[in-house]
Amino acid sequence: APEMTNQDSLQVMSALQGLGCGDLLKRPEQAHFPGSMNFSYLIHSEGGASFFVKINCNAGAHEMFEGEKLSLEYLSSASEVRVPRPLAVGSLSSGGAYLIMEGLRFRPFAMIAPERMSDLGARLARGHLSLPPTRAFGFPVPTNLGSLQISNNCAGQSQSWGDFFVEHRL
Repeated sequence: APEMTNQDSLQVMSALQGLGCGDLLKRPEQAHFPGSMNFSYLIHSEGGASFFVKINCNAGAHEMFEGEKLSLEYLSSASEVRVPRPLAVGSLSSGGAYLIMEGLRFRPFAMIAPERMSDLGARLARGHLSLPPTRAFGFPVPTNLGSLQISNNCAGQSQSWGDFFVEHRL
């Protein structure tokens, strides 16, 4: 996988400064937690704000992060599940992209009690139901499941959720 360059790092730091984050306590040098496709950093400012930054150095990363940003905005508007507020998506000179979000304290899924996972699933389902009704299935932009891009532009192609699932997800 392509590696992040110093120029990429400076671009991300400049974007954070442009968001008004103030002075950063230190330049991130180590990933917040390991991932299979993104570098991720939790960055703290002197003013107490935290930012979670995902960086992907591959071609197509900008479109992937735009889909993630819109997904987070939709989930946030449903008000059922607290998700990080996406702040910026940008392209890197090396060809990759970054996504800056507010930094939240959270527990990895493996550390969440099973009954809390059930509650999370029910709240996500209610959130999906609270979005504006449409006659189409899918989502306005492509999204990703790991490195696999998922086409969501299926408006009018499926008559039911079951048809949509069989045609576009299996």
